Amino acid sequence: MLEALDFDDILIAPAASSHINSRRKVDLQMKHLTPVSGIQLRGVPIYAAGMDGIGTFSMHHALKKYAINTVISKYATFAQWDDHFKQDKKHNRGDQFLAISAGLEKESQKTLHAVMDVWSDHITQICLDVANGHMSQFADFCCEMRKRYPDKIIIAGNLTNVAAIDDLGTNCGVDIVKIGIGSGSACTTRIKTGCGYPQASLVQRAACRNSNALIMSDGGCRSPGDLAKAFALGADFVMLGGMLAGHSEGETFLMNGGRPFYGMSSARANKAHLGVMSSYKTSEGRELMIPDRGSVCHTIEDILGGLRSALAYAGCDTMSRYQSASHEFLRVQNTHNRIFEGFDNG
Repeated sequence: MLEALDFDDILIAPAASSHINSRRKVDLQMKHLTPVSGIQLRGVPIYAAGMDGIGTFSMHHALKKYAINTVISKYATFAQWDDHFKQDKKHNRGDQFLAISAGLEKESQKTLHAVMDVWSDHITQICLDVANGHMSQFADFCCEMRKRYPDKIIIAGNLTNVAAIDDLGTNCGVDIVKIGIGSGSACTTRIKTGCGYPQASLVQRAACRNSNALIMSDGGCRSPGDLAKAFALGADFVMLGGMLAGHSEGETFLMNGGRPFYGMSSARANKAHLGVMSSYKTSEGRELMIPDRGSVCHTIEDILGGLRSALAYAGCDTMSRYQSASHEFLRVQNTHNRIFEGFDNG
């Protein structure tokens, strides 16, 4: 039996600094050259998940100001995409912080192809998203999409197996492999199925893979410190869902001071997008009402501030230096003092 750890099980030991004496000097933006498409990605290596209430065009407009990416929900319509590009006065240069997405559902693929037929010159990233990417059908889908869109960045997942990560990167032409099953805040897969993989160990093991595919850690982050741990463990990118929930740029529906947030394998998501929760399946997602958190900008600034401090504690002035540093990880019983939890207003 393997031992595996989550973000709550570890801390990063602070290190001496020869590069930085102020958090103000920390640069979180970096450049990644994608291994297959050969496109240089620039910006803060964070992605908003393509979930209902998260992966919206309004969220994209807010996050791109911080050089952060957004994966638009695969249930966005052609009309919504068309309207986005027609209204965006800067679309002639392309929208580098935006990704279109699709799954194995034929309808989502149909929409993706329709949008790409019209707006391909303005889209650089395609995210192929399924709950369990450990399927030959999904690998075939990735290969098909690479052949059809040879000059686009392809992100695909989710996986937990290192051999499968290598396969998608080496044999299917995937630039960025998305890893993580069961660790999301609105996910109940571990409870309903007993399956999953603790995210900290998963990221660390995936970082030792053989292929050149970049790694995106998806799920398990509850605080800025968790992002810092994911990057230190070897993630090239981190995807956020729950940490961005409850904001006005995501879910516009407001009821009794709260905004709905639910997992994409929940009964609510199945009924909303497929019309029914099939009798042979069980819900693997929570349905929550998040107290209104206002603009996402406040949350993003808190996350970025935490990351700058993490880099400073590690003695690094750039994200690229931080990701390549030799960090000392500590296994702990408690990551922080919990005496006043529940009383904190900040």
